[in-house]
Amino acid sequence: MNYIFSFFLLSGLGFFLAQGKGEEIITVITDATASCGGFVLKLLFLTAFFSGIIQIGEDAGMVSALSKILAPLLKRLFKTKNPDISGKISVNISANLMGIGNAATPSGLSAMKALDEANNHNETPSDDMCLFILFNTCSIQLIPTTIMGLRAMAGSTNPASVVLPVILVSFCSLLCSITLCKLLLWLRAKRSTL
Repeated sequence: MNYIFSFFLLSGLGFFLAQGKGEEIITVITDATASCGGFVLKLLFLTAFFSGIIQIGEDAGMVSALSKILAPLLKRLFKTKNPDISGKISVNISANLMGIGNAATPSGLSAMKALDEANNHNETPSDDMCLFILFNTCSIQLIPTTIMGLRAMAGSTNPASVVLPVILVSFCSLLCSITLCKLLLWLRAKRSTL
């Protein structure tokens, strides 16, 4: 990846210099830095605001209530019988559902570490590890705060109009990925028994 980035950087600089526009490089860099800095600050404050609102919901017990609701479904999907691992998985998925990315990351790492220990630190991931990665990659967000924030900063008159489409698309992608994962795991198990 470093080679690719270096190639694009050097070829871009070479292109500017070949056209005799060396002075414009500094102008482009300073303008891009200023606009990027302003954008990052806006996004930072917006993320902090939504994280605070969602943290209030988490403190009120919304995540724990949601994880209790999800527990029976997750027991059917995941093979683990360890209640500690199941609890960590349900807390992570519940945090992702609520759009609490900051809380979902530590709980996801904790759940994956527990799954890795249950897998005896094997180089090949377990079925539950594969499924858990899918849940984090294709997670459903009931409140897509980042997208709403970006739309608001871009001047959208109704930044929340994407909530329903985001929920539907993420649900479909999660359903397809779980179905495909379960099918591939079933095929692998069937092939190993032959």
